Amino acid sequence: MSATLLKERKFYQLVFFLEKFFFLFKVSLDKRMSPVTKLYNETIVKINDEPKKYQVKWFLDGLKNIIHDKVRASEITNYLDGLFYVSEGDNRHIKYILSTLEENERWLKGNNNHPVLMYRNAFKSLVEDSFVYTIEHLYPANAKQNEAIEAMEPLKDKLPNLALLYDQDNSRFKNDRFSDKKVEYSHARLNTTIELCNLNDFTRDEFLDRREKISQEL
Repeated sequence: MSATLLKERKFYQLVFFLEKFFFLFKVSLDKRMSPVTKLYNETIVKINDEPKKYQVKWFLDGLKNIIHDKVRASEITNYLDGLFYVSEGDNRHIKYILSTLEENERWLKGNNNHPVLMYRNAFKSLVEDSFVYTIEHLYPANAKQNEAIEAMEPLKDKLPNLALLYDQDNSRFKNDRFSDKKVEYSHARLNTTIELCNLNDFTRDEFLDRREKISQEL
């Protein structure tokens, strides 16, 4: 419990970043935790030695080095490509990733992109309970027969075609085509959903663009 020697703010920052790292490194990619254990032990020593001088950035640098050495970009892309929305499922992994993108959004658009600043913006537009969020299909899950796009049908349950809605009932517009229902996204509380209003349509081209964007920002 060495981390409890830190100031409360630093303690929560450590937990915040460790949770994000663990989801990517272990839950998503099932990597061996031995380098993380080594970093953890080194961190304990540093905190015990001088808790008041310990900087969260040191821990972040260690996590980034592990990712650099142990994770290939293609592994992340392959994991994301393998995620599918499951009807009637809780889709926790998808909700977690989409909420992480929302957390990152303010930080990525800021002038000072120091990783510790991500923590300050992380919860401004989010709530803890994932069940408050619903998943919206941009290209509809059940497109009307005369509006179906053949190239999008195999992609409709994949991550780039999905967005989060917060406490917003989409039952009356969920099967409308994107160009008709995107105005509803302007009422969303999440910035990453609101920005979808800037798209004219959501076809395979937009799907591929969003796939690339998600991989870069995660």
